Amino acid sequence: MDGIVMKFDSWATNIFKILFNDIDYSNWNIEIIYWESYTNNDSDLDKSDHFIKNHVFRIKNENIPEFAKILFSYKKVKRSTIETYEDFIESNWFMSMIIIDHRNIEICCKDKDLLKQIKKNFILSTLKNKRVTELSNIPLDAKLKAWRSIKEKSIYD
Repeated sequence: MDGIVMKFDSWATNIFKILFNDIDYSNWNIEIIYWESYTNNDSDLDKSDHFIKNHVFRIKNENIPEFAKILFSYKKVKRSTIETYEDFIESNWFMSMIIIDHRNIEICCKDKDLLKQIKKNFILSTLKNKRVTELSNIPLDAKLKAWRSIKEKSIYD
């Protein structure tokens, strides 16, 4: 399993708290590449690592992302352009999270145990009408973007 696509109905007050429950992310570097919500857009959001770990991931999140692209690494890495799955595989980032329409989440992850834990947390959640698709052999030219044109390949094409 190289990735998962998780879908659900309704709203989650904090999808990050659900997905990362009982996962120690204190030593991760988390970088928000893109964020759009009803309350904050990309330019308005505090993107500091401290804010992300102590607000976005822990408490009720007023800034529920409608669309987002978030990258995760184990150490501070130089920001690089990650457009495709191949870019991600060749990078120092270990996980990519794309949120589309707040209830469709695509995760690519190099750590299979972590991916299994995130999937388990999702399945055990109280979210409505949950669906999970496991992905293997993701196309290298698949676009890792919150906004894709219909002509661009996704991770599940």
